[in-house]
Amino acid sequence: SGEAVPTAKELLDLLAIQRLQMTYAQLHEHGTADEIAALFHPDAELYALYLEGKGFRGRKQIRDWYDWWLDRYA
Repeated sequence: SGEAVPTAKELLDLLAIQRLQMTYAQLHEHGTADEIAALFHPDAELYALYLEGKGFRGRKQIRDWYDWWLDRYA
């Protein structure tokens, strides 16, 4: 069919990404700000586009953002 067959590493990477997505979704509904922030790289940047591009840098700012968000909307 002309499609490349994924390698074992590619399949493992895809499974890891899917697991991360599922974990994030579960924590977004039932987790804490600490648990959600732990999913992010320590130097990650998170942008809330509906806040006119306001960014949050680093795990602490991301954690604080989720703490605020969960307090209001969860």
